[in-house]
Amino acid sequence: MRNNFTLLLSLFFGAVLVLILVCLPQCEGAKYVNSLDLDDDEMSILLDELSLPHHRIMKERPKRFSCGSTQSATGKSTAVILDDYIVLRKRLTWIEAISECANQSKQLAALPTVQDAKLLVEEIRAISQAYYGNYNENRKLHEFGMDRRYWIGLTDLIQEGTWQWVGSGSELNYNFWFKDRPTHLAGGKSKHCGCLANPSYHLGDHHHFIDDDCTKKYYAICGDLLKSSVTISTLNSDVVQLGMGYMTEYDAKAQNNDNATFPSI
Repeated sequence: MRNNFTLLLSLFFGAVLVLILVCLPQCEGAKYVNSLDLDDDEMSILLDELSLPHHRIMKERPKRFSCGSTQSATGKSTAVILDDYIVLRKRLTWIEAISECANQSKQLAALPTVQDAKLLVEEIRAISQAYYGNYNENRKLHEFGMDRRYWIGLTDLIQEGTWQWVGSGSELNYNFWFKDRPTHLAGGKSKHCGCLANPSYHLGDHHHFIDDDCTKKYYAICGDLLKSSVTISTLNSDVVQLGMGYMTEYDAKAQNNDNATFPSI
């Protein structure tokens, strides 16, 4: 009797193994494997255990990003980890973004070269919902879309018209602006903070730099800390002080005037 039970148990597990080997490499099976919250090393171990070909499954894996390193008190992820940057999943003013990035032991992302900008733009594209016919009606369904805006560490708060990267203090020395930007002023509102934006997302375009009102609230992108330059070593603190003054002055005006305009710096 025991031998019969053992035989049936062996046949059962054998059938399960055959089913896994047959089904997992197929489209739905690959989707299931790819949906597991595993990094590449863990995935390789799983494929080894199942004796599945690595190249077929791993090749079909979408570009992964992890939300696991930063959690809120409720367990909800507060940041998306890209290959080289993190995206804070919280709407922040530009000044708030500097502080939040510092809390992550990082800084608001600086992009010293055009290659850095292109890399980040591609990483954003990889996590974003592409435009489709009725996207505008459904945009609230997508946390990340190609029309989203993200704060980066670019500002001319120190000197009007001179755009610098926080952290290093180096000046922007290449053109990655969206057409006709920077505008510096629009609708009576000063624009001293840089963000990544894609006004022509509906045409399949990618993100570019635009200048924007520092008090608007967007997600923010944090990057590694950069070594400060000798000549502008206090850029971060200067920018924060100027920015806080900028926001404080606006808030004071707004309390007395619903149509308050932003102060120029």
